[in-house]
Amino acid sequence: MSTLSAFLHPAMPEDQEVFISDRFKDENGRPVPFVIRPVTEEESSAIRRQAVVPKRDRRGEKEFDANRYTRLFVIAGTVQPDLKAADLCEAYGVVDPELLLGKMLLAGEFAKLSEAISKLSGITEEAADAVRSEAKN
Repeated sequence: MSTLSAFLHPAMPEDQEVFISDRFKDENGRPVPFVIRPVTEEESSAIRRQAVVPKRDRRGEKEFDANRYTRLFVIAGTVQPDLKAADLCEAYGVVDPELLLGKMLLAGEFAKLSEAISKLSGITEEAADAVRSEAKN
């Protein structure tokens, strides 16, 4: 039997519930978890391309915006709440999910959510540094 079959249908990590803050509560006052999912390399690569932006004051040159990458990565990896939902964005007075994150979450909450999605996606701190380095070049 060949080992090829082991690579044909790998198991994907299941969605997970993570509590990033006690600020988000249901009608009974209980904290509500965020539901996150793993982000595939294909998705991450597309997000990296979206995070390459024109440099300020430089004609034709581009640079990698690590903050934008992280925001897009968190949006892609968050199942619940649906950060792209128009009514959620409207409730926070924004139209762009990237702006929603800044209005909705405290800095530590954003970091905790980003870290949980990264971990579920198999990204270690060393791998994250390598992605940033590769994107800069």
